[in-house]
This record gives sequence, C-alpha cells and structure tokens, in this order.
Amino acid sequence: MTDTIKSFIYLDEYKLASLSSQLFEGMTDYILKSAVDTHTENATQKGSFLKGSMMGDAITAGNASEEKRYLHDFAYTMFEKELFDRKKIYKITEEDTLETLSSKKIVKITGKAIFDDYQAIIDTLSNFNSIGEAIAYCSMISEGQDLKTFLNTCSQHKDRNAKAKAQASQKVLQQKWKETLESIGLRLEEEKIKSLITLLRFSFRGQMAFRIIQPGAGIVALANLNKIYLRDPIDILIPRFSRKTERELSLIGIITQSGQVQAETVSSIEDSEKMKFSVQNVISQLGDMEETFTGRLTNELVIEPIAIYHEI
Repeated sequence: MTDTIKSFIYLDEYKLASLSSQLFEGMTDYILKSAVDTHTENATQKGSFLKGSMMGDAITAGNASEEKRYLHDFAYTMFEKELFDRKKIYKITEEDTLETLSSKKIVKITGKAIFDDYQAIIDTLSNFNSIGEAIAYCSMISEGQDLKTFLNTCSQHKDRNAKAKAQASQKVLQQKWKETLESIGLRLEEEKIKSLITLLRFSFRGQMAFRIIQPGAGIVALANLNKIYLRDPIDILIPRFSRKTERELSLIGIITQSGQVQAETVSSIEDSEKMKFSVQNVISQLGDMEETFTGRLTNELVIEPIAIYHEI
C-alpha cells in the first residue's frame, strides 16, 4: 500500500474508536479526569503490543478540539493501514460487480463523487419561483425592466377606465411572463412544488448523501452521511469540490446493502396476535413506501461510511 497524505472531508470518530478498540485488542483503558477539559490519563493496557497504546493515545489525548482532530487523523491512518495489513479491507476495482462484492465487509472505493444535500434541494424548491424570477430579471434585462416599469405605472392611473384597461393588460402580461419562465424551466406550479417538497421531506428527511461512481464497474457507492462528522460545513465543501467533483475522492466504509435477500414478514397470525401484527404490518407498509422513494437502485452499493478523504 503506497503511503499518501489524506485531506479528510468526513471522519466518523465514534466508528473509528469503536472499530479500533476491537482491531487493536482494546487499545488503552482511560479514566476521564475532567468533563470540561477532557483531560485523560492512561490506566491499563489490555492489548499486547505497542500499536494499541499508540491508538489509545491518538484517539483520546489532547485538550483542544483542533488537537483532537489532528490526532484522530493520525489514528485513522494507523487504523486503515492495519486493515490493509490484515487484509480486512477490500479495494473496489473496475472488474468488480455487486455479486463479487456481496461477501465483502469493509471496502474502499475511489472515484469522482456527487454530493446530494436533500435539505438544500428542499430549501431551493421552497423559493424556486422567486429564484427563477430573479434569474430571469437579471438575464433578460429589457423584458424584465419593461414588466417592472409597466406594473409600477398601472397603479398610477387616476382615470377609472384607463386604470381598468391597464389592470387587464397587466394580468395578460403577468400570465405571459409566467409562461415564459415556465418554458425555460425557471418556474413550476405552486401545487407541484408543494407536492415535491412533501415527497422529499418524507423520503429523505433532510439527509445528505454521498455517491462515488465507478464507471468501469458500473457501480455506484451510496453513503448517507452524519453531518456532525463533516470536517467543513456543506456550504464550504460544495464550492470547494463542486456538487459533481472533478477530483477523485475515497470512501471507506462497511457494506450494508448489495442486493441480497431482505427480511420478510410473517403472513399468517393467530387472533391473539392481531394487534401486534397490525403494528408490524404498518411498519412493513412504511418500509415498502420508503423503498419506492429511497430504495437501493440495481447498480447501487449502500455503504455505512467511516471516512471520506482526498488523497494527495
């Protein structure tokens, strides 16, 4: 494995500590001395080799949050190296298929990525027509300015007949303006927007997903991220990398879905179990509905993420 420098985008520190404690035979037991300063003290060493002590030091030492971040980065580097040394991590290649990956546990996939921030999509949809109209005013200055000027002068007519004619013309012009915006994709019907927002809120609940595409293998690795483990806010990451990245990023995680047979519910029940069955049936129906909106696609591999980084 070639040594590289990792610029972390995402690191799940809890999973890192949990898996490392098992990988390195418990690391080191620590006694928490201060809840405020997070000062730690080495108590006992369960593991039988030096790496366990080093991992414990790396994960728990340091008072400042920035120090902890640096130490977690170092701890992860040791963690990943140990996984490769023990052949417990599989690197996905262009030759792989979902079938060949069905028996794998922890994997690494590298490729160009896409950030799916569903809350940002909902926020954009909520203001879609206002944003679209603003874009149109800026890009079609003459038409937009003419419309604004006309709308502002309609209310200035003192003559009743002239004002009525102006208002009628105003409605026609407004309708034409809306149709123009719709024709160029800058306006949607309000009811359609509400319906889309309802579906997105039910389906994704403000989630943020990360996808890496492996074109040669035809595989898409999908990981739902816990935003608290992002190294920078998403509104900084997107301008930095773009929603569709040019650079290749690496995702390391545990395969949770790869197309294998799912659990099934029992269909026959006793009368005494009807209430419990009814509740389970509702859960089953909800699962089916969620599968319709957020279920794994036929070429998708769902991964529980541990780390995402840019290799330098």
